[in-house]
Amino acid sequence: MDPRVERLKTPQECEAFIGNARARGEDLLVKEAHRRAVALRADAYGPKSPLERECVEAIYAYEEVMSVRNARRIAATKIWQNVRKLGPFTAIDKAVSRPENESTYPALVELGLEPFAFEEIVVRHPEEYSFEAVEQSRSRIARRKSGAA
Repeated sequence: MDPRVERLKTPQECEAFIGNARARGEDLLVKEAHRRAVALRADAYGPKSPLERECVEAIYAYEEVMSVRNARRIAATKIWQNVRKLGPFTAIDKAVSRPENESTYPALVELGLEPFAFEEIVVRHPEEYSFEAVEQSRSRIARRKSGAA
């Protein structure tokens, strides 16, 4: 990671840096700053395990996509409600079980956040998720790799 991005201490600093880097055409720095913002938000959440951290990072990455699309900060309110009620693993399981928004993954790729896709987490940790969520995730990832979606 670029040392300038590593020095960013808050998500707000990341947002300002992203604007400046984008204005200069520094696409790699923009992606690194988005990843840094996700990591800083996850740190502030205080995950209790590495897998919980991955779940929280995925939710914050999803918020990054929605925020860029809407040109203002957007919270994944329904997902966070599920996190509070059911826990992060079940919230991700439920999110993967919903119909796919076909524009979300390309937006994650554009921002350099594709490792944070919900499906990627489910496939990396199939023992933590329902059979249906794992199969759905594998299917979506296979379609993406084949270029069908």
